[in-house]
Amino acid sequence: MDHLQTYRKNLRRLAAEKNLTQKQIAIRAGVSEAHVGMMMNGTRNPTLRTAVNVAHALGVTLSEMLEGAEYVEY
Repeated sequence: MDHLQTYRKNLRRLAAEKNLTQKQIAIRAGVSEAHVGMMMNGTRNPTLRTAVNVAHALGVTLSEMLEGAEYVEY
């Protein structure tokens, strides 16, 4: 699984575990609710800044959001 797939999977998992809605995550991260939804379903990729802000909104680090990602050589 690549880094973006892992990020999306962990975003969905952590949101569910913490019982946070897309709107709550969006407010905490300073992005729109639609943006969070698009990141969750893979139609939009986060910038590095947004990825960090969303991770912090979920109470984890960016490194934790990427746990489980495999190295992919391009």
